[in-house]
Amino acid sequence: GAKELLPRLAPFGVSAVRVFWLSFDDVLGNLAAACGHTGYSPELWHQARDSVLRSVRHHFGVACGDGPPPAPLAQLGESGGGSGSSGGAPASGGDSFDVVLLDDNMHYRSMRRVYHRLARDGRLGCCTLCL
Repeated sequence: GAKELLPRLAPFGVSAVRVFWLSFDDVLGNLAAACGHTGYSPELWHQARDSVLRSVRHHFGVACGDGPPPAPLAQLGESGGGSGSSGGAPASGGDSFDVVLLDDNMHYRSMRRVYHRLARDGRLGCCTLCL
C-alpha cells in the first residue's frame, strides 16, 4: 500500500502518497446496468474503455474532450502528512504523489499503449503489473 511506497519516494522529496483505483469491469457493469444489457455489447465495451481513459485523463488534469463527466477514481488510501494536490502530478514542491491503479487485463499492447503515451506526454510515471 501507500505506507510501503512512501519511504521509497522520500529521497525524491515526496512526503505524501495517495492511492486511487478504478475497475474497468465495474465501469462496464454500471454502463450495462444503466442500459439494461445482460450480455456482451461491443458498443458498451468501447464506451467503458473511453470512460476509464477519460477518468484517468481528468484525474491528471489532461483535457478529456466532449462527453459525459468521467467516472470518479476511488481513493484507497493515503500516507504521509503532505497537503496533497487535487491533480495527480506531484505539486511543484514535490510534496505529494498520486498512484492510480487501473484494474483491467489490457492483454493487448494497444490497450496499454494509450496509458503509456498519456504518462509520457504528461511527464508522469507509468508501470504495468501483470498478476
